[in-house]
Amino acid sequence: MQYTDDILANVQSILSTGMDSFESAQNTMMTSLNSSLNVVVESRKELGGAEDEESVENGEDDNLSVDLL
Repeated sequence: MQYTDDILANVQSILSTGMDSFESAQNTMMTSLNSSLNVVVESRKELGGAEDEESVENGEDDNLSVDLL
């Protein structure tokens, strides 16, 4: 029984560490994406292209298109 408990404790530790690392990386990515979005929104404002900042942030701008290829 002790062997099984030790293995499960190791699995628990590995999963906890992985989840913490993933959460940290996700927070960093979201901060970076938010910063990029702010730059784009501000640039569009300067160009006079953003009618409503909230609609741009919610993806409701029909003139916005993204080509991922």
